[in-house]
Amino acid sequence: DTVPSGKYNIIMDSATVCSLMETYATVFSARSAYLKTTLLSGREGEMVASEALTLVDDPFHPEKFGHCPFDGEGVAVYAKNVIEKGRLNTLLYNRMYASLLGRQTTGNASSATGIEPKGLYIAPGELSNKELMEKLGDGLYLTSLQGLHAGANVQSGDFSLQADGFLVKDGVKAAPVKNFTVAGNFFQLLKQVTDMSSQVKFGVGSDYGAPDVLFSGLAVSGK
Repeated sequence: DTVPSGKYNIIMDSATVCSLMETYATVFSARSAYLKTTLLSGREGEMVASEALTLVDDPFHPEKFGHCPFDGEGVAVYAKNVIEKGRLNTLLYNRMYASLLGRQTTGNASSATGIEPKGLYIAPGELSNKELMEKLGDGLYLTSLQGLHAGANVQSGDFSLQADGFLVKDGVKAAPVKNFTVAGNFFQLLKQVTDMSSQVKFGVGSDYGAPDVLFSGLAVSGK
């Protein structure tokens, strides 16, 4: 079954949030800021997200597979809040782009020119998954997004993606639904975060982690 078109409050499960973060990870790179290919360029210190959102890059998170104490340039890695309660604290730097932009490296070099997260995750909330569903009330619970490579524009942030999941009624999963489209903008999505569950999960062998996240008012095209 599919869903009527409209605006929905949506929970994305942790794996779905991780796939979206991995797709858009370069927006947090100082290389993208230098090349002006991210809308976060020049915005350090500004509010770029909902106050509910803290985004952490922690190479030593216990859920993450594999821990290396140094980045690709031999700089010691460390945990830092990229976004803290909605404010962009720092982009991710290697030595080259730190030098070009008058900053310090954040220990995120993958190579002399490359930059990568070392353990990027959304900080957890305080609700159980069940409580998060109850907070959603009526809406959608997404378990997958398809077409991330074709349907997501990393520079503008726009996306239009086919999704599968469940209709949620009164905080309880109702019918499974599929073949509907979720459209939005990643930079706007950061501002649509309402709450999240208390358990962060990393993908297997992945540098990206997330709890289940509740977003307000996403556009859905169904029947």
